[in-house]
Amino acid sequence: MIGNQKIEFDELCRSFVKVQAELEEIGLWFEDYYLGEVDLVQSPLPSLLGEMGYVYDSGLGFFDEALGYEEGVIYIPKYAPVQAYTPGGTLVDTIRHEFAHAWTVVDPELFEKKWFVNTFGLEYWDEDELGQSLYKLFRKYEVSAFENSPYFDDYVSSYALSAPCEDFAETFMFFLRYRKSLKRFKHRPGVYRKLMSIKKIISELSIY
Repeated sequence: MIGNQKIEFDELCRSFVKVQAELEEIGLWFEDYYLGEVDLVQSPLPSLLGEMGYVYDSGLGFFDEALGYEEGVIYIPKYAPVQAYTPGGTLVDTIRHEFAHAWTVVDPELFEKKWFVNTFGLEYWDEDELGQSLYKLFRKYEVSAFENSPYFDDYVSSYALSAPCEDFAETFMFFLRYRKSLKRFKHRPGVYRKLMSIKKIISELSIY
């Protein structure tokens, strides 16, 4: 297991700006508008459960509000298990992933439309007990176990299996990372279909 590493604030800012530029490029980020409304905060607390970042996208509890947390804000622990050069494990990929969750707070009605269920099989907030069990199972083995499984064609990562909201966030992260070479995923038909669905939704937004 990767141990926590200190995330320097300057590095965090550079990563955030990089992802903002990517979002601006595809038409989702404008200054103080749409995803331009999303803030990033470095939490002084270390990662306790292996999380590299998080967004409150389903409301806040009493204690969360008392501690000053806000819905739709990206929080990155000061110490987190960053894995350099690993898709999904880098700081930039974490911010890409968390922007997907923040997007559902900025524009919740978009994620209540049929495209989401048609693409990911369930509604954003639905639980997937089978997917959660599969994700926990894959965590016990090497990455190759997932890559050699029948789920590799339909999910970008084993974590994407855990819930529809994580399937979307992981797929959106891959969309941003590989936005200029999406055809590389044609050999994974389910993944490619999800990527093309996200691309279509972005192209249909009036702010594009």
